[in-house]
Formats: sequence, C-alpha cells, structure tokens
Amino acid sequence: QNLPLCPQCKCPTPPGELQRWDVCGLCAIKQWQM
Repeated sequence: QNLPLCPQCKCPTPPGELQRWDVCGLCAIKQWQM
C-alpha cells in the first residue's frame, strides 16, 4: 500500500485521517490527551 506518511511519526496513514487532523489518528489522540 502506498499510503501517505504522517508528518509527525512517519507512519503510513489513511488520507482521510491526514485531511481531518493533519496527522495520523494515533498522533491526533496523543495531541488531544495533552
């Protein structure tokens, strides 16, 4: 799979997540928990 990479953790990320949060779901959740 040629998924785009999360700019924060460099993990392959579904494009929909990047469109919503600019990072992958895991990074987004970590940011919310801060």
